[in-house]
Amino acid sequence: MYAMAGCGQGGGYARRPAFVVDDDVQMRNLLSEVAASVGLAPLAFTSLTSARDALHDQVPAVLVLDDDLPDGSGADFVRELRADPRTRDAKVIVCTSAEEARRREIAAVAPVIAKPFSVEDVERALREVATG
Repeated sequence: MYAMAGCGQGGGYARRPAFVVDDDVQMRNLLSEVAASVGLAPLAFTSLTSARDALHDQVPAVLVLDDDLPDGSGADFVRELRADPRTRDAKVIVCTSAEEARRREIAAVAPVIAKPFSVEDVERALREVATG
């Protein structure tokens, strides 16, 4: 796990934590930088297990999850979050390079960003999810 201090000019959600969960270091770093650029304080994780452990201490403003992780799928993790009263209202975005049928399946539980994506798409999604 690695943590990055928040910065940027986000609105009312400035410096609120964002969990970024991706096993690819470059993707994790990019998503963390984008979260920081909109005013969130990203906490980066390499697995669902480490993010799950961190949820015992805090529920972030938003979670950005890869769907295809070594220890499970982001979509299944969203279902787990929804089943827990403490995290059921957590804001989530799932990133995936999966085919369209899988993206539609994921979209039933959380907003989806298809990889490859533009930084602007992620910024817009983070702003929408964190404020809405």
